[in-house]
Amino acid sequence: MIISVAGTLAYETANKLFEENIAQIKIQFPGFFIKQFCKIPGNMEGFNIEKNTAAVYISEISEGGIFAGLWKLCEELSCGCEVDLKRIPIRQEITEILELFGESPYEVSSGGSFIIASEEPVEGAEIIGFTNGTRDRVVNCGDWKRYLTPPERQAKDMENRKGEQL
Repeated sequence: MIISVAGTLAYETANKLFEENIAQIKIQFPGFFIKQFCKIPGNMEGFNIEKNTAAVYISEISEGGIFAGLWKLCEELSCGCEVDLKRIPIRQEITEILELFGESPYEVSSGGSFIIASEEPVEGAEIIGFTNGTRDRVVNCGDWKRYLTPPERQAKDMENRKGEQL
């Protein structure tokens, strides 16, 4: 099956950080960058969930981000997955704001975005990978692979990384 995402990934968290830290962001980034960020749609314009009957699985990407969403999809469908990190559509402005505050765009809440499994491409969604018959949950990026971890362990790993940064 095809795995796709719809919506602006990681926008929910980036926008929250933007609003809470606007003074710091204005110091860190030039005006054109801020204008670009403000133009990013935070909604699902052009995507109609009800219209997409080809979907076997649809879930909002919440806590734990796209990586947790992939894990949950695989658990629900009793499968593995093979995803290309470079195909996961995350806007550069969002990535930069999140990285300023030590957050990973792949592991933060993306409310308003959806992960979808379907037999055919879903209109308005970006294909990021495929399910497979194994239990492996793999994210490929060029020559390296990352194996996904359960959301509970992922959350613990994120806390450990943040503790190391302090």
